[in-house]
Amino acid sequence: MPGAKWTPDSVMMQQAMQSMPEGVGVWGVICISLLSGLLMGVTLNAFFAFGEEIAWRGFLMKKFKGKKFLTVALWIGVIWGLWHAPIILNGHNYPQHPVAGVFMMVAFCLLLTPMLMYFRQKSGSVIVPAIMHGTFNAVMGVSATVVTPANDLLYGGPGLAGMIVLLVVNTCLYLYDRYISKEKIFTTLL
Repeated sequence: MPGAKWTPDSVMMQQAMQSMPEGVGVWGVICISLLSGLLMGVTLNAFFAFGEEIAWRGFLMKKFKGKKFLTVALWIGVIWGLWHAPIILNGHNYPQHPVAGVFMMVAFCLLLTPMLMYFRQKSGSVIVPAIMHGTFNAVMGVSATVVTPANDLLYGGPGLAGMIVLLVVNTCLYLYDRYISKEKIFTTLL
């Protein structure tokens, strides 16, 4: 992203390296951070994400039963994004742009929702999206240890960079669902 710099000597990286065994370099910190994030994602973070997933991919999906998958994803994405507005306005995720951050969070939730709903439908359980949600939250900040962003609207998971990744993932998931999967989800009713 424009203005972002690779800064493996950042304050965050130096702090991370102090908590690691001696001799662990930048790539070691990144690998250990990713592995611990994956472990946290399927345990503690999944536990906390479970509450949201019961609401969004549990309760709301049931309320929208009989509606088209993509229509439901749109509604849940907007509601979920707006639900984050109070913490976003208080500087979470987008401290440089709290007002614009609300719109970015809505866009981010719109792009994250189809993937979480897809796996909710495939698994028949909110546990799978809770694990995905928890893991995403746990590993999303790893890049912040080595990248100094110029603009919080552009970098990281909830920034434009993360949204581009989610757009690619959703496109691949849609193509898989349409052309390979026997059980079509994107084009069916809930």
